[in-house]
Amino acid sequence: MRKQKLMTCVFGLVVAATELQAAKYAIDADHTTVSFEVAHLVVSSVEGNFKKLGGDLNFDPAAIEKSELDAWVDVASVNTDNEKRDKHLRSDDFFAAAKFPKITLKSKKIEKKSDKNFIMTGALSIHGVTKDVPFDCTYKGAVKAWGKDRVAFKCVGKIVRQDFGMSFGALADATPVVGDEVEIKVTVEAIK
Repeated sequence: MRKQKLMTCVFGLVVAATELQAAKYAIDADHTTVSFEVAHLVVSSVEGNFKKLGGDLNFDPAAIEKSELDAWVDVASVNTDNEKRDKHLRSDDFFAAAKFPKITLKSKKIEKKSDKNFIMTGALSIHGVTKDVPFDCTYKGAVKAWGKDRVAFKCVGKIVRQDFGMSFGALADATPVVGDEVEIKVTVEAIK
């Protein structure tokens, strides 16, 4: 009996996903992660994330290319599990969090590759600099849970940190202490 109830619940989630219409969704900060990875001393890397974030998504599962994203992260919430490093990242050497408190991303163009995969090019603003950055994205699906429609995505992009003015000195940048290329990984859950 318990197995049958579980199967009914799972089936109900799948059915709800196929019935979704174009709608506005709010990013669920409790189930969304914005993380990054950058090389350290060439042979290893440092990973981090942002603890505070939000935004809105206008999403049409039948026409992904018409969807729009407007998202942000709070720079002061940067977390690499090392308070000394996090304080340095908030400083003027990197994010300059006091002067540029938010990183924003606004979609500009979405190119559909398949029913579930697309390239989203967005205007990414970091450290007072805005550049178009492509993200390789996957639509993970939709469910109805706790009475609300939810959609999920995974996106990966790369930036060059010095293109955004994040440089902490010529000597340090000339050595392999911190890599210049940064991989950004985003997993998003959004609620209608």
